[in-house]
Amino acid sequence: MNEHRRYLTDGRFPRLSALAAAADACVAEGNAAYLTSHCREPFDGLLRSDELSLIVAETLHAVASGDLVHPEWLSKTAEEWVVMDTRDYSLRLVARKPRPGQLLQSLNFNCLVGNMSGPEFSLTRYGFPAGAQMDAFKVGLKAVESGTLSLGRGESVELLMNQDIPHVQMRAPALTLTLYPKVYAPLIWCFDRQSLQSVMALASHDSPVRRQAGAAMLQHIHQTEVLPVEASLSTLSALVRDESHFVRWAALQGL
Repeated sequence: MNEHRRYLTDGRFPRLSALAAAADACVAEGNAAYLTSHCREPFDGLLRSDELSLIVAETLHAVASGDLVHPEWLSKTAEEWVVMDTRDYSLRLVARKPRPGQLLQSLNFNCLVGNMSGPEFSLTRYGFPAGAQMDAFKVGLKAVESGTLSLGRGESVELLMNQDIPHVQMRAPALTLTLYPKVYAPLIWCFDRQSLQSVMALASHDSPVRRQAGAAMLQHIHQTEVLPVEASLSTLSALVRDESHFVRWAALQGL
């Protein structure tokens, strides 16, 4: 644990401690995939308390006064605060801004999202096309709208990676609290916002991307014979059995 995050252990923030205990218990029971539903009550309790505001104010005051170097868990490039982060789950504060975009994206994990700051924003939910398989992307399938809800201060929503394709609409920046387990979807599906048709797929986290890049590099090695061919062929053959289909495809191209 980062030594500067004493707020996790000093006993002054019972709502945060309750959420951490609930999340740890869920993981210990082997239910990490259902963490968002199991932790909804303590998450909402923390969201509606003033504990996170106090933590942020105290830590930023320490940074500003020179008592604390810039913490590694307070991002320098993104407006994000990593409140808790373990091997199995993460809790983050994120300053979200209105951002126009052409694509809707499915989720790479289940998550709880709560509005901390007050400005209300709306969230339109879309669902996956009938018959779509999460791990087998197809172009031209149409997402289905399933309703819009508004999130005011202290309100939250549970979003599921195998069910929801969210479109967040904001008129002003908002501070959100997000809890998610590190159980990833096989792919992120991208849909055109106008036609709602699927247009492309992305990796849901960086490990498959790295394996795909590795397969591409091995393909180059195999073609140029920079290294022994047997070594690259052996690794490519293993990558053909990877769980991510675009990694398998990159490996097959190399073979």
